[in-house]
Amino acid sequence: MKLSSKEANKLLKKLNEDYQLMLNEENENCTFIASTTENVEDCRPKYNYVETQKLLCDLEARIRKLKHAINVFNTTTVIDDFDITIDEALVLMPQLTKKKEKLSILRKNKERCRVKNRYGDYVGERIDYIYVNYNIDEVKKDYDDIVNELDKLQISIDKANVSGRIEVDI
Repeated sequence: MKLSSKEANKLLKKLNEDYQLMLNEENENCTFIASTTENVEDCRPKYNYVETQKLLCDLEARIRKLKHAINVFNTTTVIDDFDITIDEALVLMPQLTKKKEKLSILRKNKERCRVKNRYGDYVGERIDYIYVNYNIDEVKKDYDDIVNELDKLQISIDKANVSGRIEVDI
């Protein structure tokens, strides 16, 4: 079976949902309650231990194979414009996001800001100021560059996930 990475991830999600559903059904049906006044066989839910275990094992094997195929794809597929694998890009994205968050805070600072006392007043003879110790324009430029790089990286990953093919026998 040949799938795009995006299709493979959607299929993996569905298989995991099916697996969880089957576990929930097993949990509901593997035991049951009947009162002494009821016919136990009339209350018994449909459940076959051997068949259920086989179905669960089959789903686990399919999930394993598919997850492995996705991992291989991510570790071997180089994305355009970055010369790194998808796997590396998935590490780079949160790193860039952290930088973006830090730069977002730094770019909002003012060159000079009056310090308030703990009550929020500017009372007192001495007036204190906080000064930035960097060029705010450089920070703003770096912030814009990171935002653009993140966008470009996400587009490159999406493109690879849609156009690349994964072959898996599940």
